[in-house]
Amino acid sequence: MLDGVDLVTILLTGAGKTGYFTMFMLVLVELSHNSSLSDPPVSIPRDPCMIVVYPTNGLEEEQAFHQLGHARTRLPPHVFIGMSATVLAGDARGSIFAFLGLYAGKFHLIQRSNLRQNVQTIFQTLTHGIGGWSFPDLKWIIESKHKTVIHCRTIALGFWLALYLWRLLPSHVNRNHCVRLYYALNWAEYNAETRQLMREDPEAQIVIATAAFMVGIDLPNIHNIVLLGTLESADEHVLWQGQAGRDKSMVADA
Repeated sequence: MLDGVDLVTILLTGAGKTGYFTMFMLVLVELSHNSSLSDPPVSIPRDPCMIVVYPTNGLEEEQAFHQLGHARTRLPPHVFIGMSATVLAGDARGSIFAFLGLYAGKFHLIQRSNLRQNVQTIFQTLTHGIGGWSFPDLKWIIESKHKTVIHCRTIALGFWLALYLWRLLPSHVNRNHCVRLYYALNWAEYNAETRQLMREDPEAQIVIATAAFMVGIDLPNIHNIVLLGTLESADEHVLWQGQAGRDKSMVADA
């Protein structure tokens, strides 16, 4: 990157992809103040900046992500860093590289396996439908006491599930700490509080979330990820599975 070469990384969730641009920026800032640290010296703007785009919901995918290739051509000389856990080989990868303006031989690719050896996948057949107000197949989550994220397709389904789980809690438990709803429509402060509680409060046990929780969330102590309903793609499995067992010293059997 310091040589001006674009970088694409395809690494499993939790592998430290964020470090590629944070460490790069730290080096740029230092070089901007002391170019002699590089041999030969490199020319760095006095106040380097970086644009970071997280395509984590439908609006951003439609209004920002697909225009990145066009935006790149209008920026001053720069290095592009692309990061993902789920860029599949074949036509999908080719189309992504094309609209980002990435051409074979013109960028550096780092790719590793998505295998999470500390996470096991378990499929269970529900005995009750998910269209009502009762979810007895998920009662075990309350009883397990483990930090758990439950993925629901809709906000309505998540709310119905929260009501059911709240009713199962003992009267002395703070239900607003134990079971939390996490959506893109929530206040940002509320979602930030949810993440903080899951990290620090032993009583905070369950997050019921939509896809807003899937990308860019790094909680080290999540034991269980529950996908309520059928998987829509292999990518979805990889992304959600990556939320569990981030810190093996805290969660050994995610």
